[in-house]
Amino acid sequence: MKKLTLSKKSVLIASGGIAGVIVVWLIIANAISPTTPSSQEDTKGVSPPFHAALPKSTPIRDLGGWETKTAPSGDTFYAFSDTINGVAIRVSQQALPASFKTNTSQKIAELAKGYNATTPLTTDTTSVTAYIGSSARGPQSVIFAKDDSLVLIQSEGVISNAAWATYIASLR
Repeated sequence: MKKLTLSKKSVLIASGGIAGVIVVWLIIANAISPTTPSSQEDTKGVSPPFHAALPKSTPIRDLGGWETKTAPSGDTFYAFSDTINGVAIRVSQQALPASFKTNTSQKIAELAKGYNATTPLTTDTTSVTAYIGSSARGPQSVIFAKDDSLVLIQSEGVISNAAWATYIASLR
């Protein structure tokens, strides 16, 4: 019987390939974690344990209820679906992380850069600064902090900055 021996070079190449696959998986998991369901099923009817923003005068039941999701990082977030000018959106919220409670504006701007959401948008009626990013395929991502919530909204198509500002200002 012939004994299989591996050279150091073969072991390094194989190890590097495995590490590369893990890094790519982590990048993909972090990129989609705010809006992609985990392997856990959605939970309807559960309220967030923090003050989560909803459009003014719209009860959560009219938006289909809260869906509880768990990101690959283990963080729990709450989501609902809505529309802006006929374009479907998905609003995801989680409690503002402790590390964001100081220098919140700066930390939100840094987070937004990671989503290529670099266009700032300030509403006229609130002091909220949101960051908008657009995909080449049309969907947009909007990131901001409101009260004690970290909010990420993704659209299925392009929405004007004015419509985004009106919607963000309507969140209470």
